[in-house]
Amino acid sequence: MGDWIHEQNDTSSCMIGAAVAEKLNLSIGDTFEITYSEQYGSTVNTSAYNLTVVGIVMTDGYEDNQIFVNLQVAQEITGRPGKLHTIQVSALCNACPVETFAEEIQELIPYVEGRSVKQLAHAEMDILGKIQNMMFLVTIVALIASALGVMTTMITSVIERQKEIGLMKSVGAENKKIIALFLSEATIIGIIGGILGFLVGLILAQLIGISVFSLSVTPRFEILPITIGISVGVALLASILPVRRAVSVEPAIVLRGE
Repeated sequence: MGDWIHEQNDTSSCMIGAAVAEKLNLSIGDTFEITYSEQYGSTVNTSAYNLTVVGIVMTDGYEDNQIFVNLQVAQEITGRPGKLHTIQVSALCNACPVETFAEEIQELIPYVEGRSVKQLAHAEMDILGKIQNMMFLVTIVALIASALGVMTTMITSVIERQKEIGLMKSVGAENKKIIALFLSEATIIGIIGGILGFLVGLILAQLIGISVFSLSVTPRFEILPITIGISVGVALLASILPVRRAVSVEPAIVLRGE
């Protein structure tokens, strides 16, 4: 939508991605101020620049979250005159040897690292896969630790309340009522644990997002019911052994104090 930045020396125009336009409520012709800081949240070495939107980019890709300006504007905003970070080269051809092009560029300019988009995407996918595997292992370990914690708590509760269980059985309480009592306690533990885990995870995610990526994390509260469900499921599974021990309590023995 809109137009391109035609003039090479245009220092006031910009093109923005569709996601940026939606988030900042901007349309073509609007002027806004962009602020750049070397460190997120810091006021040191901070610069501000006024830009006018001449076009909105919509690719359904990462470009939707970017702001496009002329090179001299980016250098001035970031305080890096005469410097470049990345140059993207596009070639219109079929079955092009892009890896060969990257090698040729790297040979012609020794201090430049040439990579194709395919290589970059493959490297990013490898890193993302490793991070996902690591997070999966951490999640499994956390679930096992939580299950052991719940099991230990429930077993301790059963041992401390053996006389109460024996008294309940002696006055006619059935095993299913004993089971329902302890499973209810496990469910409550699971609900509380799920809510607290969600809140702690959200806080940690915000801290990591701001400190590492300089971005805040948008809370996804639709995940909360899933988190509580998993927490309750783990708590109920961990309660199987304690419940079996509670059911096996013999009233005559525990009431005699043996």
